[in-house]
Amino acid sequence: MARLEKGGIIISHRKGKTLLYQFNPGYPFLKELKSFLERAYDGFPQDIRDKYYEQMTRKRPRRIGKPL
Repeated sequence: MARLEKGGIIISHRKGKTLLYQFNPGYPFLKELKSFLERAYDGFPQDIRDKYYEQMTRKRPRRIGKPL
């Protein structure tokens, strides 16, 4: 991640103790990069996408009183 940030492809900012990353909107090849990543993702079989890339749902509830 540090190399991508140093190259200007992504940017980061802190939210509490968490470091959040996003694409740098000023990166000149952002449209092409997103298109490439989308095509690469679509090339994976559906079972791999389901297993590794889809948003995971919580399997059990958060402990009562646990700070966020």
